Amino acid sequence: MSEFQRRPGEEEEKNIFQRIRKRLPSFSPAQKKVAELILNSCSEVVKMSSHTMAKELGVSPSTVVRFATEIGYSGFRDMLSDLQTTVFIFSQAPMKKMRDSISENEPLENILQKVISQGVENLSFRKFASQNGAFMKVVGTMVRAEKIFLLGARSSYCVVQYGGFSLSNVAKNVHYFSSSSEVRYERLNELTEKDIVFSVSFHRYYKDTVDMTVFAKKKRAFVVGITDSMLSPIAGYCDEVLLAPNTAPYSSYLPAMATMEAIILAFTRARGKDAKTVLDERMDLLLKNNVYAELE
Repeated sequence: MSEFQRRPGEEEEKNIFQRIRKRLPSFSPAQKKVAELILNSCSEVVKMSSHTMAKELGVSPSTVVRFATEIGYSGFRDMLSDLQTTVFIFSQAPMKKMRDSISENEPLENILQKVISQGVENLSFRKFASQNGAFMKVVGTMVRAEKIFLLGARSSYCVVQYGGFSLSNVAKNVHYFSSSSEVRYERLNELTEKDIVFSVSFHRYYKDTVDMTVFAKKKRAFVVGITDSMLSPIAGYCDEVLLAPNTAPYSSYLPAMATMEAIILAFTRARGKDAKTVLDERMDLLLKNNVYAELE
């Protein structure tokens, strides 16, 4: 492990991907090529030498080595070693959690309290505090956007459905759908730089969601990723990434749901009277059509 990773009290610098994204605007054109390859194809980069990477990118090997030292490593091998370790641990962790939760001998009567306690820890403030700047930028972009899209698939779709349904109660320009939908490309075909797209994806990342994220980026929309790590294959195609890592010893969408709930609340407050008008119209429509059951 490098000195770069051992600096005490600098949590953000432990993550090579966050470090790269933070410095991306200041990199030279050649360095940006290296950065984008690592961010977008880390599982391939871990197999490369500095010369192989240089040839792949059309840059000099010395550029690759200088990139490693620029972000705090002693050299290319040091950076590659950290990247290999990170990719391996990340790829194994979710499956290990699932296997361990199945084989655990925890008494069933203890599970409710245990899950609640771990849920509280999973939502620890310290994990989200550093993202406030990105969060505020996302909300501001939503308010200005012509159209708001949310997409995801399989188990991640629960976050999309909750967010899309709630946001559509306070704004008429909200659209949400499964990224595995047969008409997914048609739904995003009219995207412009005035629109915002939320891509929700968690390990093991659904290919259709990754493909739709790339498509949205090519359409020049503002793309926001809600995911669990900068190793996520959608991260490199997002303008902002809101991390919702799961630290519980089982699969949990609690951090992602909390992130989405914060987005809904902040967006609603930012829209103010406009949100209230849409909400009142929606509630009036539902009440007139007897959507809700009457209480005895």
